[in-house]
Amino acid sequence: TINAIPAKITASDETICYGEPTPDLTASGGTNQQWYSNAALTSLVNIGPTFNTGKFAVGVYTYYLTDKVNECESEPDTVVLTITAIPSPPTSSDVTVCQGEIVPDLQATGTNVQWYDDAGTTNLVFSGNIFATGQTAPATYNYYATQTINGCESNVKSVKLTINPSPVFTNIQFTNQTACESNDGTITLTS
Repeated sequence: TINAIPAKITASDETICYGEPTPDLTASGGTNQQWYSNAALTSLVNIGPTFNTGKFAVGVYTYYLTDKVNECESEPDTVVLTITAIPSPPTSSDVTVCQGEIVPDLQATGTNVQWYDDAGTTNLVFSGNIFATGQTAPATYNYYATQTINGCESNVKSVKLTINPSPVFTNIQFTNQTACESNDGTITLTS
């Protein structure tokens, strides 16, 4: 008996960010799916249409999927699970100005920078490295910047914009002073 080699079956590659649930790898087709951890097909790690790899650490994990029928095995399909690291937050500095001065833009150095007005990153207010807040009233405004690399968004970088109120001068009084010409030329004014 000469049995036919089964047709090659496939499974989709998966890419996630560190900390997200790791999806199962799923074969499309086949009747007796075999999952191997090496290209030589000598290290069998799972049998069946779905494979829970148990991987959660950052890295690239490569598996080889075949279909085995009547002791004949198909050509392998290479299936890659990628767990991408979360990038560090972008770099940025707080800004402080006085009321009436030109309020500078907030700046962040990073990739695909997003600005939020809440630490939970639910209210996106701007996308880009340079953010003109439009604020002019005296107050402290809190913003939160992230960057996204390889589809993974960083934790937030808190950035404060502080606009200090201008001081108000009220009822300044001076006491008049009289000096004689023969004085040593020193007159003290007090308010």
